[in-house]
Amino acid sequence: MSEKHQFSPLERAPYMAYFGDGLWDVWLGLFLLAMGFGFLSKEFTMLVILLALTAPFMWEAKWRITVPRLAPMRYSAAQFMAEERRKGILLTVFSAVLFVGILLFIAASYRPQLAAWFAQFNGYPLGILMSLEVGLVGYLYRALNWAVYAFLLMALTFASAWFGLVFVGCILLAGVLILVSGLGLLLHFWQEHVPLAFS
Repeated sequence: MSEKHQFSPLERAPYMAYFGDGLWDVWLGLFLLAMGFGFLSKEFTMLVILLALTAPFMWEAKWRITVPRLAPMRYSAAQFMAEERRKGILLTVFSAVLFVGILLFIAASYRPQLAAWFAQFNGYPLGILMSLEVGLVGYLYRALNWAVYAFLLMALTFASAWFGLVFVGCILLAGVLILVSGLGLLLHFWQEHVPLAFS
């Protein structure tokens, strides 16, 4: 196998866009857990670190786990541009949702009136936005499991709104369930795909 640092962007992109190994599912579960604990502790350092390490960590994991077990892949220029557009859409939506969510939470922490007003929604708007974004990932990458995760997040969001459940608890529950699902997919991928002879 070629050294990972010698992979061109056209060669790296299809592996990074591959959802069959469960690695992105594991990341999503960890992200939701980091967000939930961030809301509980009012400290988002863990979330920021996770986001900052996403690209290098994911490629390291892909290079060690996914690349040796799949036939060589390479995007054409047109496929690469399409992938860049998908990433641009997701990054814009993700950044907007994350920024608004953290901003509202911090504002509510220092403004009792705002906190009282926002409490009546119990995280309902943020949950809907996260559900839609996860569903968007599933749609853009044809990842059925992410569509299921979007439904799970939406269901927990409505549960928190209708039954008075703690929204942060629902986020943590979703994180645990998705993390377990991702680890299951990763184990299945590991067992079903042995390293190829030319790796």
